[in-house]
Amino acid sequence: MYLGRKGKEVVGEGKKLPNDKAKRERMIRISEVAAYFEGSAWTFIPSFELKEREQRLERGGRFLRLLEERTEYMVYDIGEKPSEAKIKQIKDEMRKLYKVGVYRAAVFYGSGEAREKYGMEGLGLTEQLVLPYPEGIEILKRHGERDVVKEAARKAFEEVGEPEWSEADCTAEGKQVVVLMLNDIEKRAKLKNYFELAKYRHTKIQEVIIVCLKEQEETFRKEYPMCEVRTVEI
Repeated sequence: MYLGRKGKEVVGEGKKLPNDKAKRERMIRISEVAAYFEGSAWTFIPSFELKEREQRLERGGRFLRLLEERTEYMVYDIGEKPSEAKIKQIKDEMRKLYKVGVYRAAVFYGSGEAREKYGMEGLGLTEQLVLPYPEGIEILKRHGERDVVKEAARKAFEEVGEPEWSEADCTAEGKQVVVLMLNDIEKRAKLKNYFELAKYRHTKIQEVIIVCLKEQEETFRKEYPMCEVRTVEI
């Protein structure tokens, strides 16, 4: 089996796919994602090229690629039925990304089962985006062209100001605004911890408005019943 046109550009002209099933599936996914990001604002650097360029990266790393533009995201894919061992290995690797100067990660999943198994654990990253594959690629492509988080906040409110709470994206209508349209697990974990800690300490909580996409509304209303939820289209 041979790679397609874009795959040949990424992997190398005339190269066959490896015989090992896992490596073959990984190579196919790298080729697919390269094709999806073709023509976008992101610079796509496949894992094998990045490992050659950056000696501090582990040779057996599970990442697929690095996206570079306004910022950087190390990109992972957990597929449709990831094992607990695979998820643990990926998360352990993401915890160490700071060693190579990368502080953001995007994880693609191929099924609801995979998304549930991945969980909602904060890893100490600046951002940990968990997005459906391939649907989530489109919003990430737009995020390469412009900051869709700021854009979403401006669409949801007439006026926005600087956040008064460190975990918020901005302030609007006297409340703290958290934009979750990119499904940033770091933000979600911090929100959960904040409300749980405030409840435990019996302290007054900040009023929070969550901004998300329409298809995310039900999930966030259930997860954060104490928050107002507003939806936008990007």
